[in-house]
Amino acid sequence: METGVMKTSPKRDSELFANVFRQFQAVLTSNSEPKVEQLFGLFDAAFRNSRGKRVDATPHLDVLEIFGLAKDELRHSRVLAWFLRHDAEHEQGSTFTQALLRLAAGKQIPELNGAALIEDYVVEREKHKRTDVSVYQRKGFAIFIENKVGHLEREDQVSDMIRELVRFSDAERIPIPHRFAIFLTDEGRDPISGPSSDVPNFERRNLKSFRRVDVFDAFQNALDSQPAASPLLKSLLSCYLNAIRQLTTL
Repeated sequence: METGVMKTSPKRDSELFANVFRQFQAVLTSNSEPKVEQLFGLFDAAFRNSRGKRVDATPHLDVLEIFGLAKDELRHSRVLAWFLRHDAEHEQGSTFTQALLRLAAGKQIPELNGAALIEDYVVEREKHKRTDVSVYQRKGFAIFIENKVGHLEREDQVSDMIRELVRFSDAERIPIPHRFAIFLTDEGRDPISGPSSDVPNFERRNLKSFRRVDVFDAFQNALDSQPAASPLLKSLLSCYLNAIRQLTTL
């Protein structure tokens, strides 16, 4: 049961504030100091009551705005790459990369289970013809990610990324079924710059369009199953996830 917070309806809240401003207008022509002090006391009480009822949600708190991340594609890519790195400060090893692989493949890839994935893969940014984020393991898998944050695609952008994915995967001897191209946006739209026909050595079903929240939801679910996940890390991920959800409504 909530304590210290008076429960009122939205209509009642409106009446409280309206009453405050009516009294404010009434004292504008008066020099009565006690009435002015009383007025500000009433306003403070009404404001505290309204704030108290939404304290759990803090709807105006957006960590993306606070840290200047809202529409900065490079910084969003940096966040994604940080979660995917096995050696990052989150100390969760390959937990998030395995979650992304399951999301991309629609199933657990047997060859990538267990200890082999824990440290033997690479995460890079702005490599391979400026692919936003790339994750790969020689002879294992490759994921190339085009991370779109409010920007239009250039002509053939996703097609070029897939061709580079094929070239790189051929050189690294990565099995064709384990080559994934991900188009990541806030709304989950399909790319307009993708290939119009089959690409040799690439399965078209492995071109995936995801909302950013889908990926980080998968990360959160994976983290919830980890016994050694710190409350700070869980809070960080939850704050970021809540913030990017708001981008889909802008």
